[in-house]
Amino acid sequence: MAIAFNNAADGGNVATASSFSFSYTCSSGSSRLLVVPVLGDATSDLITGVTYNSIAMQLVWKQRISGISRWQYFFYLINPAAGSHTVAITASSACDFILAGAADYTGVQQNSQPNVVLNDAKGSAGTSWTSTFTTTVDNDWAILVETGFSASNPPGAGTGATRRAFDGAFGTWGIFDSGGVLTPPAAYSMTTTRPSSANDIGHMILAFKPDTGAVSNANAINMTNTNVTVTGSSVSFSGVAIGPSYTDRLVFIAINGHDGNSTGKFPSAVTIDGISAAQVADTNVSSASDTSWWWTADSSANLTATIAVTLSGSTNAGVSISVFNVTGANTTTPVSAAVVDNSGSASASITIPANGLLLAASSDDSSNNSSTLSWTNATTASFQTFNPSSWTSLGSAVSFSSGTPTVTATWTGVSPVHKLLSMVALQSPVVIAAVQIVGIQGLTSAEW
Repeated sequence: MAIAFNNAADGGNVATASSFSFSYTCSSGSSRLLVVPVLGDATSDLITGVTYNSIAMQLVWKQRISGISRWQYFFYLINPAAGSHTVAITASSACDFILAGAADYTGVQQNSQPNVVLNDAKGSAGTSWTSTFTTTVDNDWAILVETGFSASNPPGAGTGATRRAFDGAFGTWGIFDSGGVLTPPAAYSMTTTRPSSANDIGHMILAFKPDTGAVSNANAINMTNTNVTVTGSSVSFSGVAIGPSYTDRLVFIAINGHDGNSTGKFPSAVTIDGISAAQVADTNVSSASDTSWWWTADSSANLTATIAVTLSGSTNAGVSISVFNVTGANTTTPVSAAVVDNSGSASASITIPANGLLLAASSDDSSNNSSTLSWTNATTASFQTFNPSSWTSLGSAVSFSSGTPTVTATWTGVSPVHKLLSMVALQSPVVIAAVQIVGIQGLTSAEW
């Protein structure tokens, strides 16, 4: 999928304020990117953050060039919510001015971005400035923010640059891009101009990689109470964070528990705000009665949800959930599973398909919560720990761009009596390639 420009706009400005907001509409296309340049106070670094639809944006660079006499910031957000939402800028104290704009794109890879970061400044007054950078990935797309001041005249596009938006009030900034994909990987230059000699001209350049069609993003969003003992037929988790809203979001839920014995409770249905989830894996270690279930639903709305788990069986059971979101996937492809049991071991390995993704959830009963999982041959995108009572619940999302690595997870530190780990390997488009679960010894329902 090639990167494409969607829209750009001047967000306006405010004087003597510690916050500023404006509305911006992002495309409903897939694999989205939002960029927001901000100019802040003339003397002090006061801007503390930017959100879009209440989701924090990533600050990639900030600088103050003496000839421009204003702090400049460059924020971006992968997978911004489609539609019209608020860009909100905050500062630690009042800035003499806050000025900002925005632009969005589709077809952008949803992790390991940006590919190139360059800040460059002309050290003296002039009417143009050229910055050169080198790409390492084919079909990159470069975005440049120019800052300067030239009698309130806005910056213009020179060779290699296409202007998308600018500060209409004072001409202090402009958003430019390469106007197309950059192929092959090589050195490229972008030039911006001013109609009359400007104070120092600043360039901040980011180059982004295209979406190659692989499963491109996953986040471990939430680990919820691992010490819930269920005596009835259902358990409900309210206000669970499920990540930002976008059209191609898949929510995966790992439900770890202990069924007590062969007549114990098992999930028979799972819903996310009333949306029925599909079971994609049902794994257990027969010798230990430890069980892990994986469910998924195509849920594109809301930032939080009520996750309801309906149980069958008669025995009390403990229930813990780990929640993940995955984007950039082909949700029309059926999901299937292959299961491997590996009871009696404190480590497990799984092979990830090319351009694939690993989701993992675990629990243990380390008495002082000091047990951890270590990973080999893996790059962890997200890792969270939750410690209620004496239980530790771990979730991770480990992504890969190429090759077929074998990932091994091993407990280190205090050795718990009971361990449970399930790993799901996704390939592109989303297909469950394999599931592996490892557990040691059984539990009684009273231990949950």
